[in-house]
Amino acid sequence: MIAFNKPMFFVFCMITSVALVTLPVLPQARSASSKSAAAGDGQKPNSAAHPSAHSSAQSDKLSPGVHFLSYAQASAVIQSFADELPAELKGRSAAELEKFWPQYVREHDGETRGRLEQGEEDSLNNLVLFGTSFTSQPRLSAEFIEQQEKAQGSRGQGEKETGAAAGVPQENSDAVVRVFVGRMNDFIRALKAPGKNERLLYMRHFLERRGYLAAGPQQQQLRQYLLANFQRTRQEFDKYQQVLAAARKSGDPRNEFAARSTLFQTRGVSLDTSLMPNFALEQALGQLLEKGLLAKASVRKVAIIGPGLDFVDKQEGYDFYPQQTIQPFLVMDSLFRLGLAQPSDLRMTTLDISARVNDHIAQARARARNQQSYVMQLPLESPLPNNARWSPAALAYWKAAGMAIGNSVAPLAPPREAGPLQLRAVKIAPQNVLRITPVDLDVVYQNLELAPGQRFDLVIATNMFTYYGQFEQALAMANLENMIRPGGFLLTNNGLPENVPVALQQAGFSTTPYSDRPSDGDHIIWYRRAASDKQ
Repeated sequence: MIAFNKPMFFVFCMITSVALVTLPVLPQARSASSKSAAAGDGQKPNSAAHPSAHSSAQSDKLSPGVHFLSYAQASAVIQSFADELPAELKGRSAAELEKFWPQYVREHDGETRGRLEQGEEDSLNNLVLFGTSFTSQPRLSAEFIEQQEKAQGSRGQGEKETGAAAGVPQENSDAVVRVFVGRMNDFIRALKAPGKNERLLYMRHFLERRGYLAAGPQQQQLRQYLLANFQRTRQEFDKYQQVLAAARKSGDPRNEFAARSTLFQTRGVSLDTSLMPNFALEQALGQLLEKGLLAKASVRKVAIIGPGLDFVDKQEGYDFYPQQTIQPFLVMDSLFRLGLAQPSDLRMTTLDISARVNDHIAQARARARNQQSYVMQLPLESPLPNNARWSPAALAYWKAAGMAIGNSVAPLAPPREAGPLQLRAVKIAPQNVLRITPVDLDVVYQNLELAPGQRFDLVIATNMFTYYGQFEQALAMANLENMIRPGGFLLTNNGLPENVPVALQQAGFSTTPYSDRPSDGDHIIWYRRAASDKQ
């Protein structure tokens, strides 16, 4: 049964927003309520039973220089979590833990990669809700839902349920239900003849691997699956709301921030990407420069953890332009614009477990070697709903984004169904594409072996650590300790556990509002590697 009882199509959009208040300290406090996913309810992600065909390299096919986190590297973290260890590690002696550790990290690396499959289900749901390449139906945005509720007076109870054999009501009098059903039917029809639509082609292959076909008697099963997938996201949304509501009851905004920082630890791993976190990163980098924590031309080696792929993101994303990755380019752009990096020196490495992301970047590099540019589309919803306004600084960022690494070109024309948009496009020079090298790496369970002189000056990880519990986050900190140079920085919009025995410690934070909407912005936390290398 599907209930449309409120504008919940934000699903994961607003739930990851940060309450923009002045916070004196932002790391996560260690508590039993924020244990790792393995130590929680014991449930594995649904995707574990369906290993993705695109889950990238397995444990016996590591990328050059990639190694699993050793017991010696993890032992201090394990000891510090003695009372909060995952069930598989509890009750073992040090000798038993050391013997079991290689098996543990390989198994959990495999489980993390398996979570990509459920992340693809989230992308599928968003494509059905927001896509415009296969339908002329309105996008099921939060604004559309709100408008319909006001127009209909919430239909008495404000709720319509989809039921019957196909999960669709017999009387589709509710506009939201009608649009959802219409979009689902249009999507199924488009799957039969996807043409060159790369998103439809990918999702057709994804669904066929799961045994769902868009034609014949199995079409009904596909409809049931799409409805059930939507219902799953709704249930997850309600669960996350309950977690955040419990954190708010304490009255301490830091508790809510900590809850958000592990919120998706049992959710599928998505490849979402969006523009505004990169604005917050530029603001953070500017403050680091102003405070003398980073010097001009001091950033030469950068890592981007989970750079993302713009399929149809959770923030009511778009599908009228080709898939793209934007964070590596926008971080590069900010570093050049601020003078923190010089084009002749900068080298960037992306670290991701998704073969789709890694292959996308590798293919962009191959085209760049043939002097082909990379075109990046930069849509901006404008005007915002309910008379809200972007901040002047956010607008200025959008207007300048990409200009330090490329040139403005004519953007693709958005369809009418995409809603109110401003759109820019930037053609990125081939030499800047070639500065980026993709590496398959699970930052929780694997690290990249680097000589001291090759370690990263700067590591970026936005909306990434929220997919892990505190124990996993602490393991990632142990890995990054060995990958960041002394004095180097990790910038993230998730709080990491405090009192972890690693050389990464909080050095400050910056707060960036995006608009005048409540809670629309980000905290970027600055973690600095101890200036003296203990190795």
